[in-house]
Amino acid sequence: MGGGLALHRKTRTPQADFLVIGSGVAGLRAAIELSRQGRVLMLTKGHPLESSSSYAQGGVAVAMSEEDDVAVHLTDTLTAGHGLCRPEAVRVLVEEGPDRIQELIGWGAQFDKIGGKFAFAKEAAHSRSRILRARGDATGNEMVRVLMAEDDPLVGVVARLDAVGVDAVLARRELLQVGEERLAVHLRRRLAERGRRRQRRDGRQQ
Repeated sequence: MGGGLALHRKTRTPQADFLVIGSGVAGLRAAIELSRQGRVLMLTKGHPLESSSSYAQGGVAVAMSEEDDVAVHLTDTLTAGHGLCRPEAVRVLVEEGPDRIQELIGWGAQFDKIGGKFAFAKEAAHSRSRILRARGDATGNEMVRVLMAEDDPLVGVVARLDAVGVDAVLARRELLQVGEERLAVHLRRRLAERGRRRQRRDGRQQ
């Protein structure tokens, strides 16, 4: 792991300009970008290498092969989404994808190759070979590893371990304009109700 990402157990919440919740690929990449503008506090339940992203086995779809095209990737994705995708969001995904993958490669990501060329695979509803993998089924782990090792952009990022969403709300309670006691009571009630629903569900399944 690079030296830029400072990991701490629960202590006094440090001052920060930006709050990032989660330390998967999205959280790490957001922290890198935000750290260029100020101090970043990342709240995470565990070590980034134990995140869901790190265990993601699927590849990443990107229109970078000689036979592929961003417009084709856009069409494939919207067709597979069958009306459930936001076209503008899909356009950002497929158009920015190649640059983001090239960025990861520049930072040291090792995607699988065959004969010196990237081993793009054709899967699911994709009409072209555009699935990149790293170490077979360790694509997520490779991406997290590279993002953590990218030292310079991560200067000024503090990751607080053993934190959950409740901690995030409490850490920023002044934005909600309510007192700490009132907010804590509300959160305890929500968590208690969630626990009761889980008990009722488990009881019905027995």
